[in-house]
Amino acid sequence: MIPANIFQPLIDIFGPVLVFFHSIIGGSWGWSIIALTVVVRALLLPLAFKQMHSMQKLQQVGRR
Repeated sequence: MIPANIFQPLIDIFGPVLVFFHSIIGGSWGWSIIALTVVVRALLLPLAFKQMHSMQKLQQVGRR
């Protein structure tokens, strides 16, 4: 059986988090979306640093 929406797992995870931010912040849903974006980016920051260090090491290997 093919799922109707391939993004459903992401919706199931981020939907309640978005509602939580909306209940805390109040006001516009836009601020909740911004808060969710900041949290996701902060969680992905260690991976970005790791990727950057890996690229720098690869460049050093290529120069030899």
